[in-house]
Amino acid sequence: MLAAGTFRSDLFYRLSVFPIHLPPLRERPSDIVPLAENILRSVTRRLGKGIVGIAEEATALLQGYGWPGNIRELQNVVERAAILCQGDQILPAYLNLTLGSPAPAATGPRMLRELEREAILAALSACQGNRRGAAEQLGIGLRTLYTRLREYGIFSDQDVEE
Repeated sequence: MLAAGTFRSDLFYRLSVFPIHLPPLRERPSDIVPLAENILRSVTRRLGKGIVGIAEEATALLQGYGWPGNIRELQNVVERAAILCQGDQILPAYLNLTLGSPAPAATGPRMLRELEREAILAALSACQGNRRGAAEQLGIGLRTLYTRLREYGIFSDQDVEE
């Protein structure tokens, strides 16, 4: 980028005073669980859930996974697991990972819709059916939640009247 002129040379030289090599997450398996636990604490606070940790079987899955998306993928996996979690521990089923393989790509519209539906159901469950609370937990507006409830057939039009 420097040679192409798309990166400022003065900034490059300031940043390169002390280069830091950070290997990918797959090369640092001992860092995965502490990072996941830290992410989980943050997500749990934000979602207002009572999740206290990650089950031993789930930590084995986290450590055995290849993490092609590095820390961002780990954040997404842990956040999704926290949203889906119905108890006080993250279980392997919430992670949607298979040991040694990448996570299923959530690029198809059907997969995204299924994930969104699961997240809505989990939020409603966590908020004991309170739609306003579920919308806040999901970070969407109440009208958007009502629209999704109708689309996914979770509630009928009569059930979602404001």
